[in-house]
Amino acid sequence: MTTLRAFDRPRLWLAMAWVLVAAIVLLSLLPPAQLRQISVPNWNDKLGHFIAYFALSAWYAQLYGSGRAMARQLVFCLLLGLAMEGLQSLTVSRTADWRDMVANAAGVFAGGSTWFTALAGVLQRWDRSRRSRARL
Repeated sequence: MTTLRAFDRPRLWLAMAWVLVAAIVLLSLLPPAQLRQISVPNWNDKLGHFIAYFALSAWYAQLYGSGRAMARQLVFCLLLGLAMEGLQSLTVSRTADWRDMVANAAGVFAGGSTWFTALAGVLQRWDRSRRSRARL
């Protein structure tokens, strides 16, 4: 029994999830100078954390149809957020911030909550409708 929704290209959609994870890791650990960041207000930084983790967990809500599988992905997202803050504390150019962890967790829960809405099936419907159009 698979925990993914029925997709025509499940590997593509899973690969995109890993691209999001890689982007979060890179953006979390690269020195700000390498990211060519400009100084942003503190609230804007927290908004960036929220959006990154919202996007990742909402993407997982698109992929997984089982509540148990979705719960595992949310735990993964929460642990990723904690790990990134912990790893930032080990770098010379980044610092860990408990407010970042709160923003990460809020993004995870907000994105994960889309699993309970009609939005959760959008990717699956689009993926499968492309197959229908290809047969015509």
